[in-house]
Amino acid sequence: MKNKKYPFWRIDTLLSNYKEISVDIIKDGGWHFTNVMSPEKLFNKLNNFGHHNEFELSNISINDLKEQIENKMVNYNHLADKTDQNKYKFNYKLKNLDNELLPEFLRLNKTLYKDWFN
Repeated sequence: MKNKKYPFWRIDTLLSNYKEISVDIIKDGGWHFTNVMSPEKLFNKLNNFGHHNEFELSNISINDLKEQIENKMVNYNHLADKTDQNKYKFNYKLKNLDNELLPEFLRLNKTLYKDWFN
């Protein structure tokens, strides 16, 4: 399911099991750590995944990723429409969370991931 907004005239969203006009977002519903890696590894990943052409068009460099990581910024707008050419020009400041909100595995193994968490 996608949590994107579709115009009312998109009848297919009413008939599809995969697209809905209104989706309930579950607060604190899960974690996503697949992009927690070095700028070099992240650059390589983004250049080689399914939508690499979108990333290539963004002209984001390893140095850009490094700066975004240092400034704790997210550069990708996950709510953007697939035709939005500015998906990678999004700047969202990450928030610090109480460590008690982290998954149990991470709380028990904080020393293994000390480079990634405060």
